[in-house]
Amino acid sequence: MTRSLKYKAHVWCDSKNRVITAIHVTTGSIHDSQPFIELIKELNTKFSHSIKEVVADRAYGSGAILAFLQNYGIKSFIPLFTTRSGNNNCSEFEGIAFDPIKQTYVCRNNVLFHASKVNSDEIVTYRTRVKDCRNCSLRDVCQAPIMKGRDVQNIAELKISKYKPTWLQ
Repeated sequence: MTRSLKYKAHVWCDSKNRVITAIHVTTGSIHDSQPFIELIKELNTKFSHSIKEVVADRAYGSGAILAFLQNYGIKSFIPLFTTRSGNNNCSEFEGIAFDPIKQTYVCRNNVLFHASKVNSDEIVTYRTRVKDCRNCSLRDVCQAPIMKGRDVQNIAELKISKYKPTWLQ
């Protein structure tokens, strides 16, 4: 296997005037979300009008970016970040709901999900115990993927803090 340098081009456009406003090139090892906040700040100071809306793919849907946009009053049309491929990028599954009092997920069979880890993109993985799912009468119809128990991932800042955007409430 040969290794080669790879690059990413982050292109910003003004959709109203149909012009490219910025291009930022990074190495392939830099995650898409890393240059985002600095570019937004730069574009806001560079132009006389402020940015009101942002559209981006789910690679830019980290908790830090969505919280930043909300704090600056910028409306975002960015799906929540997920490592899952395909067209199902939903962080909640039928029959599994977030309990804001307990600060965790609960399935319709009253099995609690426990926060097991938070990654660098502020995504919290909530997980059930294997024994809880193994003996569950609903395991065959459960929507959550099974690995070592059931996993549900969520953006930490958005679900359990003041930064939860109105479109998730």
